[in-house]
Amino acid sequence: MEILFQSMQIKVNEKTYLKNPEVSVLGKKILKEGHRMLNNLGFEDFTFKKLAEKIGTTESSIYRYFESKHQFLIYLLNWYWSYLEYQIVFQTFNVKNAEEKLKKAIEMLCETQPKSTHENFDLNVLQQISINETAKAYLIHEVDKKNTEGCYHSYKRLCNRIAKILLEINSRFFFAQTTAAIIVDSISHQKFYCEHLPSLSSFTRTSKNTSDFFFQLALSATQLKKKS
Repeated sequence: MEILFQSMQIKVNEKTYLKNPEVSVLGKKILKEGHRMLNNLGFEDFTFKKLAEKIGTTESSIYRYFESKHQFLIYLLNWYWSYLEYQIVFQTFNVKNAEEKLKKAIEMLCETQPKSTHENFDLNVLQQISINETAKAYLIHEVDKKNTEGCYHSYKRLCNRIAKILLEINSRFFFAQTTAAIIVDSISHQKFYCEHLPSLSSFTRTSKNTSDFFFQLALSATQLKKKS
């Protein structure tokens, strides 16, 4: 699996960058050091000036790749969302039973990512960024413009992947898209809550039954009927 992860190619929407950072030495340094720095400092305190000093380049050089730190955040999240979808497809490809497929997919969304190192990323660090910073990617005034450009396509595709599994369980389930988005969002929110706002979560960082709860929640939802 580690070898597969190392060789895996994730395609990111071209609207999330000005110049593809994965095809140059400097671009790869921006990704490798940038995602760690953003995670350590938090989105608010992270700046391209600080990153430039860290990797020994100029701030203007980084702006050739990303027009803003917000675009950089969206790039990182798109990569991670695409990775999650890839893993769900790969791990459930030979699973015929829809309920088993749903359980497996939710387990993958709930599990703590290993500290595997891709060429440019630490997977565990990307997961932390997704937990802590995702809302800052779309709770912005320009959200409609960014959405039209496809900046959230990877996230919507991930949610749609879960929705399709729900429809395999019940082809008449009217609320598949809503349920999928709730499950994907809530898993991330609960990881944040148990770390920072524990009174809002029944789980802890070491809870083993998180995926069981969300699986039962999603499975129960498939029995809901649309009111005429």
